Amino acid sequence: MLLETFPTMSTRVYFGKLPRDVRESDIEKLADKFGRIKDVRLCQGFAFVEFSDARDAADCIEDLHDTRFMGERYLS
Repeated sequence: MLLETFPTMSTRVYFGKLPRDVRESDIEKLADKFGRIKDVRLCQGFAFVEFSDARDAADCIEDLHDTRFMGERYLS
């Protein structure tokens, strides 16, 4: 899975290379531990998670790098 933020200090995180059977609740459960989530947009194979605070988005990227989710390896 590919993770990246948008411009510096962005609150939005891009989750890419997601398994086809991932659900919005799976993404929420994964990202919720990093801070308050404002919005989750799940599309075919990717998602955007909007956090309330840019530091939470940065923590999400840092902590999920090189880990696994639903059998897929995160990349950032």
